[in-house]
Amino acid sequence: METMRIGNVDARPRIKAIGSLKVAELSDCSAVEIPVGVINEQREGPCPWSHRSHGNEWDVIDVTVRLFREVKPEDMAGAGAATSTAAW
Repeated sequence: METMRIGNVDARPRIKAIGSLKVAELSDCSAVEIPVGVINEQREGPCPWSHRSHGNEWDVIDVTVRLFREVKPEDMAGAGAATSTAAW
């Protein structure tokens, strides 16, 4: 497995990395970014992407954060990415 890059995140094999992903640009050219977490394992395997978004319910963000904290690269094959947003 090679380094996985999403947004400004580079996750080498057996690494968890956190950064941001540009999803839009405002009229003043400033970026709209969402947080992204990437987990990369050196063994080949699938690459799921998990995104949670549901209005102003912050529990979806909590689920994503807990998942990212608890999954260990050595316990999986492949790579995974997680993002989460909430609107007010």
